[in-house]
Order: sequence, then C-alpha cells, then structure tokens
Amino acid sequence: MDGFFEFMVAKTAKGSKGQYFTPRHVIELCVRMLKPKPGETILDPACGSGGFLVHTLNYVRPTDPAKYCESKLWGFDMDARAIRVAKALMLLAGDCSTNIIRLNSLLQPSMGNLFSEEESALTIEDVCRSRMRKHKGFDVILTNPPFAGEVRERQLLDGYAVAATKPRIERDVLFVERCIQLLRPGGRLGIVLPHNKFASDGFQYLRSFLFQKARILGVVGLGRNTFLPHTHQKASVLFLRKNEDGEKPSRDYNIFFSISERDGKNSKGQFVTKQESGALWDRIDHDLNEIDQGFAEFCAAEKVEV
Repeated sequence: MDGFFEFMVAKTAKGSKGQYFTPRHVIELCVRMLKPKPGETILDPACGSGGFLVHTLNYVRPTDPAKYCESKLWGFDMDARAIRVAKALMLLAGDCSTNIIRLNSLLQPSMGNLFSEEESALTIEDVCRSRMRKHKGFDVILTNPPFAGEVRERQLLDGYAVAATKPRIERDVLFVERCIQLLRPGGRLGIVLPHNKFASDGFQYLRSFLFQKARILGVVGLGRNTFLPHTHQKASVLFLRKNEDGEKPSRDYNIFFSISERDGKNSKGQFVTKQESGALWDRIDHDLNEIDQGFAEFCAAEKVEV
C-alpha cells in the first residue's frame, strides 16, 4: 500500500505542495517516543496515506481495532487521493477508516469558507463536536505537515498568532500553531519539520511561541538521505508537551537532543538493510532504536511523563 500511494500521487503534485512520503521507520520512532495509550485520542491533521495512524494502531494493539479507531484515531487531509488511499489502508488494518476525513485542517470555526465553493468549510472542531462528547482536545498529535507552500489569505492568517502582521507565511508554521490549538492541556505532539524551523534566525518568533505554549521535550535530527529519493530536504522531529491551564511558561529545563547518524537509506534513497526478514524497523540499518532508548532514559531522569 505504501508503494501504491507513491505511484498514485504523482511526484510533481506532491512536491509542489511539499507532501513527502514519511519513511515508516521514522514514523515508528515518533510513535515509540510518545507512547500513545489505549485510552488516548490520536490525531494526524495532515495524514496523507495514514502512516502515523496505522503505526499507532499497531503499537496500541487494541482487542477490537474497529471500535478503537471509531473513537480514538483521527486523520484529516486536504488531498482527496491521499484520503482514499488512507481509507483503504485503514480498512486493511481492521475496518478502521471511520474517522479519515477530507478537510482543510488549517480552517478554524470562525473563518467560514475562505476558498472555492467546492471545498468544504468543515473544520476539525465541527467533526469533534458532532462525534465526540466533552471533547477538550486530543491527547496525542503525530504528523508530518506539508513542507512547501505559503498561505496568503488574510482571513486565515488573522486566526494565527504566529502570522501576526505577516502578509504571507509558510504552511508548516501554521500547522505548528494549529496542532497546539488542537491538543488538550498536557497533550503531546510529535511533528516533522524542515531543519530551518529549528536553526534559522528567521523563525525565532516560532520558537519563542512554542516556549510560551509548551515544554519542549526533545528534538531529533534526521539524516539527509531520510526523504530520498523524493527530496534532499533536511528535517528534524520536534516533541513537546502542551502547558496545562494556568501553567507558567519556563525555559529553565533540559531538552533531549539527538542526531541520527545512520538514517537507513543510501544516497539513492534505497533502504540499507542489515537482515532479510522481520519487521521493517528491524530490517533497516538505522540508529533510531538507540535514540528511542536515550529519550526514555532522559524522561526517566528528568521525571517527565510521556
């Protein structure tokens, strides 16, 4: 199904939107580091083919997959073709396609329909209000939002603090704030972002926003070959916990930093394997297992619950 997704969604169509296929061992790392629990609600607001949702389902291993997905797993995406593939993949995973919905995740209830009449004005809040009782936000968000493209619609930008008076802003920056909005107080986020969001002076405002809204748990730098053969874009994964209501922002704490030195791919984007059989995580020659273990030890030492 992963290969089918790559074939169905043309490279040019994906690349222009910055929609790059997330390698499954990277998804597995994100799921393992945030450790979603059976009773928690999980969201991917840019779900693509549903990789984060499938790996979450495999990690939790509920006794009744269909019932679990009906109330706990949620995926949204603007791309109609990706949504069809995600639904098919979740059906194969155990009749779990109920909450895979096409909509613009960046739309907020107060914005109305900013775009064409053909595009739905439905928001994630609308869906949650109709399908979940007493919903106060998602427990865990795992996502890899589109890397490319700018948003220029003033009515949409006015709904985001990070946009402020900017005439345009990169889409993935808005996704960062949107994820914070959609998390419950104390909820956890794992998000894949281009490296410049972590290092560039031009995005200091985004990092300052995050320090006000959350405790940064960790940053994992991914190897340059990770997203090959589709792009050389260097990326990292940000892990954080949203502040509780009334919790005062602080920068006086330690953060877990790690850089992957074996990304499991060669310069042509082909997987480098160390064994012929077993799960993908075990077959690929990578060091993400050590990073996961290091993060667990860090959280235990810092008395941070994940």
